[in-house]
Amino acid sequence: AKVVVEDIEDNPGFFRVRLYAVPHFQVEGMDVNLSLVSQMPKAKA
Repeated sequence: AKVVVEDIEDNPGFFRVRLYAVPHFQVEGMDVNLSLVSQMPKAKA
């Protein structure tokens, strides 16, 4: 798995989170990659 967190330049205080994962099950004749992209607010102090 891989997780990438980036600032959203045009929306201060929010981050873009990207999660990349490869499932641990096999599907015959198919390669499967999953990705999830979301935005999350900065934690309040």
